[in-house]
Amino acid sequence: MPLPNPENVSIEKIIFIDIETSPEVNFSNLPQSIQRIWEIRTERNATNLSPEEFFNNRAPLQPEYSQIIVISMIRVKRDEKNGQVFSVCLLMGENEKKILEKFYCYYLKFTESSEGINFLGGFNIKKFDLPFISKRMAKYDFHNHNRNKPDNMHGMNNWIFGKNLWFYGMRAFNNIVDVMELWSMGEWERRASLAEVARVLNLPDPKEETHGLEVPQIYNEIRTTQDVSKKIQLWRKIGKYAVLDTITAIRIYSKLTGEDLFPKLMDCEVHLPPIQQYNCLLYTSD
Repeated sequence: MPLPNPENVSIEKIIFIDIETSPEVNFSNLPQSIQRIWEIRTERNATNLSPEEFFNNRAPLQPEYSQIIVISMIRVKRDEKNGQVFSVCLLMGENEKKILEKFYCYYLKFTESSEGINFLGGFNIKKFDLPFISKRMAKYDFHNHNRNKPDNMHGMNNWIFGKNLWFYGMRAFNNIVDVMELWSMGEWERRASLAEVARVLNLPDPKEETHGLEVPQIYNEIRTTQDVSKKIQLWRKIGKYAVLDTITAIRIYSKLTGEDLFPKLMDCEVHLPPIQQYNCLLYTSD
């Protein structure tokens, strides 16, 4: 089946996603054999960082060592009163398994709706977000545990262990829109970051308040502080960062494809409400 031309996919048919991750354990709590692996990696990369510092920099990108703490799901929809608006579903918390279950339920809710939303979109999701999600699902053995789940879990096995995610790198299916691929315009020698693309397209910098490298530090503070109000404040900071990254991917897609939504998307803002829970928060603007 031919791959879709991103320019032919309506922005309203795409769920844009972004994940934020953080190491499950500190370097000092890793088994000695694993610590030795990172010592070797540090030496091979000829870095001035210690193995622990190198781990802290690289581990958030590796599902073998890090967990998902935030999943942002956003789509553009038409509203009779307000025109085009962002519909936001934000999942975050310390219970990764519950986050993943809720993510899949909302994925089904969108794709099985009468609106025909059947594309996943985002920036570099083929090489980071989607494989990370599928590998973390494998950790919790979703393939076996969800065989007899209710209807809202129907299809979980095929989605995780079928070709939909495992063969994404071979471009084997046609319902993923990767904004980074769209920006590459055929150039595969190097990859530009989301912030770099936003800058050249004169879009707001999504990293102005928080950078991805800061997320694990913020999350570690969440886990160590006993102040509930402080936890909520920090969760809001991470959640806002994920939302801004996702919205930036939407704005880039809109601008590159010539969607007539672009001028309105530039003025569209998302304001997160006060967060009262942090174990497994679900916020949806719908």
